Parts: sequence; C-alpha cells; structure tokens
Amino acid sequence: MKRINHVLAVLIGCLLLVGLMGCEYTYPYEEEPNNSPSEATFMSNNITKGQIHIASDMDYWEINLPPISSWAKVMLHHLTADLKIMVLCFDGSGNQIVLSGSDIAYLNSDEEGTNDEEIVISKNQTRRILVCVEASERSGSVGSYWLEYSFR
Repeated sequence: MKRINHVLAVLIGCLLLVGLMGCEYTYPYEEEPNNSPSEATFMSNNITKGQIHIASDMDYWEINLPPISSWAKVMLHHLTADLKIMVLCFDGSGNQIVLSGSDIAYLNSDEEGTNDEEIVISKNQTRRILVCVEASERSGSVGSYWLEYSFR
C-alpha cells in the first residue's frame, strides 16, 4: 500500500509540475529563419516568444490588423537581455506609412537593460505591422523575450 501511495504521489507531483510549467509554454515560439522582412514570422496569437541567438541576430514578425483599428501597441516583455524593437507600418495596399514627422518611416524603443519596451501606433490606416527585435547597441547581448500586441 505504501508503494502505491508513493507512486500516486510522484505521479500527481509530476502532473502538477507539468501543469504549472506548461502554462508558460502555451504561447507560440518564433519560427526560424525570421532574420529579414521577407522571412517574418506571422503572429497568429497576440503573444509569442522569441530569442536573439547571437548579437547580430534580428527577429522579424508580421502583425495584421483589422480595418476598424484606431491604434495598436507593440510590447516586449520578460527580457533576459538588453534588447530593442523597431516597427514599420503599412496600409491596406501595402504602402509604407510615415509614422512621425515628415521623414521617419519607423518607430523604435530601446530602454536600458531588461526594462519592457513599448511602441504605440496611432495611425488608423495601419493594417500591417512589421516588427524587428534585436540586441541593443549598448550591450550586444543575447537573450529571450515575449512579444505582445494589442489594438483597438
């Protein structure tokens, strides 16, 4: 009887461990190669995970927005290294949209260290966002991250 209780306790412990740990890994992970705009991984979920493997690695992601969106927010969370993000926006015809001023076609966020990165896009004609995640020039460090977006 003790042996059966021991086996059951181990089995229940394993199931709890897998259940608790499994929650974190339910988000999709990047698909390599995604090192250029033409190889961008399509984000089918609003949260996904990625990793900068070497200092020169660049991860590209593609986000499609519905026509009713008036703003979008792109965020980088759970950073294990000093990383940064850049976004390019396109309208429904595939034309790149100038986001700030008259000559800047991209926005970026490069907070120091492992602080969250966030970019808010308020151009309501944006239908496709191309996101680039890379190591910050300050450190050139490698690490993992969670990429998230929301819109309204």
